[in-house]
Amino acid sequence: MGRASNIEQYTETSRSQTCAASVIALRKRLGLSRELLGKALKCSAATVSRMESGAKLTAHLCVQLGNLAGDPGCWFFWEQAGLRSTDVLRIIPNLQSRGFDQTDDIVLRLVHAGPHARVKESDLVAIPVLPLVLGTHGEKGQNRASWTGLVPTSVIAAPRTWCPSPAQTICFRVKGRSMMPTIPDGCVVVVDASQTDASKLHGDIVVAHNKHHGLVVSRLKNIDHVDVLVPEDQVGWSNVNVRPGWTLRGKVLWWIVSEQKSIKKTIAPDVHRGSVRSS
Repeated sequence: MGRASNIEQYTETSRSQTCAASVIALRKRLGLSRELLGKALKCSAATVSRMESGAKLTAHLCVQLGNLAGDPGCWFFWEQAGLRSTDVLRIIPNLQSRGFDQTDDIVLRLVHAGPHARVKESDLVAIPVLPLVLGTHGEKGQNRASWTGLVPTSVIAAPRTWCPSPAQTICFRVKGRSMMPTIPDGCVVVVDASQTDASKLHGDIVVAHNKHHGLVVSRLKNIDHVDVLVPEDQVGWSNVNVRPGWTLRGKVLWWIVSEQKSIKKTIAPDVHRGSVRSS
C-alpha cells in the first residue's frame, strides 16, 4: 500500500514538473514576461510564477495555455484539462458521416456551421463552457465579477477563424426571453472577454456585470451620447443605463441555438433542429 502511494506521489510530482517546464517554455517562446503572460491568461504574474514552480493548473488555465500555444503544443495543455487529440480525430469522421450525432462519453464536441464543413485538427480552438448563467433584462444573472479560476463544465471545439482571441474566448448559458428572437432562453453564447471597450462595441451584443443584476447579456447602444443596454424585445423590457455601476466583460461573438434544453445537448446542435448564429 505504501509503495503504491509512493508511486502515485512520484507520478504527480513528475507531472507537475513537466507542466511547469512547459509553461516556462511557452512563455519564452512567445517572448512574454510573467506579467504579460498573466494578462493574456487573465491572472496575476504571481499566479504565473506559481505555475512555473509546479503549482497544479486548473482546467480553465490549461485550455487557455493550449489556445496560446497553438498546434501542436496545444495538445499537451489540453490533455491536462482532460482533452485528447484522439477525441477530435474520432469526432470529425463521425460528424461528417452522421451529422451532429452525440454520445455522452465524448468530452470534446466540435461545432461548425454545417454538416459538410471540413475542419482540420490544427484549425480547432478549445473553448471552455463555464458554470455561470447570464441573465437578460428581467432575469438576474449570477453575481460574479470575475471567472478566473472557475473549472469548466465541459469544452467545445470551434474553427480558429471564429475566435479572434482564442485565449480569451469562453462560453456561458443564457436565461431569459428579452433577447429573443435573436438569443433564445437556454442557448449558449460564445464571448470574447478581450473586447471591453464600449466605444468599439456600440450595436454589438455584450456581456456586462452589475452587483445588483449580476452578469447579463444585452445589446449595447449609444443613445443621446449615453451608453445603454437595449433588449431585443423592447415591448416588455426597458433600456438600462450602463453608467454608473456597470462593467463590460466581453463581446458575444456567436451563439448556439437548439431545441434541446440542456447545455450538454446545446453545445453540439443537431443541424436539422438547431443552428449556429453570429452577431
